[in-house]
Amino acid sequence: MPAGFRRDGLSFGVSFVASAFSDAGLAVIADAFHRAVQCGMGASRKAPIPQASRIAPPHDKDRISIFVVGAHLSGMALNHQLIELGGVFCAAARTAPDYRLYVLPQTNLAKPGLVRMRHARGPGIAGEIWTLAPEAFGRFVAGIAAPLGIGKVTLDNGTSVSGFLCESHAVEDAVEITQFGGWRRYIESQA
Repeated sequence: MPAGFRRDGLSFGVSFVASAFSDAGLAVIADAFHRAVQCGMGASRKAPIPQASRIAPPHDKDRISIFVVGAHLSGMALNHQLIELGGVFCAAARTAPDYRLYVLPQTNLAKPGLVRMRHARGPGIAGEIWTLAPEAFGRFVAGIAAPLGIGKVTLDNGTSVSGFLCESHAVEDAVEITQFGGWRRYIESQA
């Protein structure tokens, strides 16, 4: 992957290595690195990087994908639950523009509620796609407390994936944070 430029102006890069047949997952990591270093596209410092949502997550018939938007995101308070169940990060993704995000009131740990509202238009909500083995997926879903649940979430590329959704009654008096585009940005704004 392009990684920047030397002092003499020549570009340089880094290589990413993983076990066999894990190229799709490795591509997601390489993409995240490329975006983080913000060095353009190789010899061209100003060439735009294509949108991340164009990267397809790996498809493994023996695993189930789940889209997370809150405390289960990488580095967040409940991410360990996915990792302990053998969860594998696949890709950063974003919902279609008709989803709204709210801070759920009266929760021990701050959590968001994702609700789809027809005719609503917004930036889409940033999240992550993880995969779990079927048995682990079942255990994970069994531990989710109301008003959250798992349903089909439509992504900005038109595909659907199982993901966190919130019962609409739970957000009636909640603070809407859709304008932040995602939970991570909201949490950063509170620091």
